[in-house]
Amino acid sequence: MPAVSVIIPVFNVEPYIAQCARSLFGQTLEDMEFLFIDDCSQDRSIELIQQILETEFPARKAQVQCFRMPVNSGQAVVRMFGIAHATGDYVIQCDGDDFVDPGACSLLYETALSGQYDIVSCNLRCGSGEAWTVKVQHPTPGQEKEDILLGRISYSLCTKLIRRSLLDKLRAPVCNVGEDMVISVQAFLKGKRFCHLPEALYSYRTNPASTSREAGDEALLRRLEASRQNVHLLLTLLQQEYGYSPSSPEVVYTKYNGRHWLEPVVHLPRFYRLWKATYPEINRRFLFTPKIAWQTKFWFLLIVLRLYRPVKQFTQTCRRACPRRHRS
Repeated sequence: MPAVSVIIPVFNVEPYIAQCARSLFGQTLEDMEFLFIDDCSQDRSIELIQQILETEFPARKAQVQCFRMPVNSGQAVVRMFGIAHATGDYVIQCDGDDFVDPGACSLLYETALSGQYDIVSCNLRCGSGEAWTVKVQHPTPGQEKEDILLGRISYSLCTKLIRRSLLDKLRAPVCNVGEDMVISVQAFLKGKRFCHLPEALYSYRTNPASTSREAGDEALLRRLEASRQNVHLLLTLLQQEYGYSPSSPEVVYTKYNGRHWLEPVVHLPRFYRLWKATYPEINRRFLFTPKIAWQTKFWFLLIVLRLYRPVKQFTQTCRRACPRRHRS
């Protein structure tokens, strides 16, 4: 049984998969398993993985499995497929267009063992080319379950080493938007011991061709509907299996989170009305719900006052003028 299983969904990432594969095969942790899951790619992604493995990392060959989905299934199904086939003590995910630091898995795994932690998370970098920005999270020790449910820490599975037993008998996400949310929240609710590392060990590439960045109003509406389906699933779990009340901050925030795909276009009357009609029961209570971050309430209020877009544009301009850069 390997120490760590890495699940790598692969779909048409030929320009990036070589860097991803090298960063994984070059990990300082030796006892690993790599599950590459080809979601019916139409490029040379899998061929490049096999070529790099054969010529540069032959010692890793026995640790690598490549699967191909029978039909294009999307991230939600692929992630669950990987979880079902993983055999490691711990599991982490890595998207095929991203990459990780050489000592990432070793540091995460050694930390997990040192404190018998169920989940060890880390910070990440976001960007592309020469410009990378570190996204820092500050979970509160002892309040990690509240933190994940209130959006204080990222849902991303790629920054979390999770004990595999926490991933048994999960309710599978139903759509490809918010699938990380459904899986991460369930793992945190089942876990008992958590640790967060301040190091930015994972590099998330802002790939304009990725499905999560698909442009257009219709694409945005599809993402909203998919998000709402996963939010509905999570709300059912929170209220029926874990006993959260409909007025709890965790339930209110989860409903609010189901609206966020509309924020880029919420200045348009059509989408503003849709924003208000998505879980409308929170419209009057959101600002008065305790525990929700003031920053989140601030943006909520700006949307209500129809000031969201100009303030957002101003803050983005300021960030571009004073970026924090990381050279990859």
